[in-house]
Amino acid sequence: MEKPKENILLFIDDEEVIIDVLGKCARLFGYTAYGFTKASDALRWYRQNSRRVNVVCLDMKMPEMSGHQCFREIRKINSTQRTVLMSGFTDKTGVTEMLKEGAEYFFEKPFEIEGFFGWIDSALENEPRGDGERTVRTIQGKAPKRMNKPAA
Repeated sequence: MEKPKENILLFIDDEEVIIDVLGKCARLFGYTAYGFTKASDALRWYRQNSRRVNVVCLDMKMPEMSGHQCFREIRKINSTQRTVLMSGFTDKTGVTEMLKEGAEYFFEKPFEIEGFFGWIDSALENEPRGDGERTVRTIQGKAPKRMNKPAA
């Protein structure tokens, strides 16, 4: 029997509590999670590990570097990296630009954890993507219901 592929999520958010909560929840949902509160630290780690990361979950408003700047740096390293955006302070123009540049989804904080990980489950079930097949959607407040993963 083949061992299931490890699914790695990278969380980048300047709020440590967000990193902690999402990391713990990711592990409960069966993912391996890495989290950084500084975009520069995340990018340094990502340069070494980009091939292993399935989804980057990126806050849009951070003090050191904007989410948009960080997203562009990630895309320089891996132009097809799946990325979801998160923010409690919505800049609709910025969200629209990033979605046009290849980000796949926007979650407005606070969001429902089950819906967030349900989206990730669904996205990873449909891998690989990346060359023009991105679904551009935004979501505010409530997220879609979590889809059940089959038992391993």
